[in-house]
Amino acid sequence: MLRRTTGLLLTAIFVGLITGTLIGELVARFAPEGPLKEFLLTKIRMGFTPTTLDLIVVKFTFGLSLSFNLLSILILFLVILAFKKL
Repeated sequence: MLRRTTGLLLTAIFVGLITGTLIGELVARFAPEGPLKEFLLTKIRMGFTPTTLDLIVVKFTFGLSLSFNLLSILILFLVILAFKKL
């Protein structure tokens, strides 16, 4: 039997988001235009604008941007449900 750990949960969440995004991209390419396609592929974006730290010798740029669509969130929800049933 598989032990549920925090690392496994984070991996499952990451894989679920990647899978949902890939499925969303396939739907975007092959599904006919319509309100359902538009609804499922509505993007939700959040993050921080890039900030640069210039130390003369080295320059660092930090930033974070996340972009989800509703289909990837649905897949994520299904992955979490499957994880709970383990």
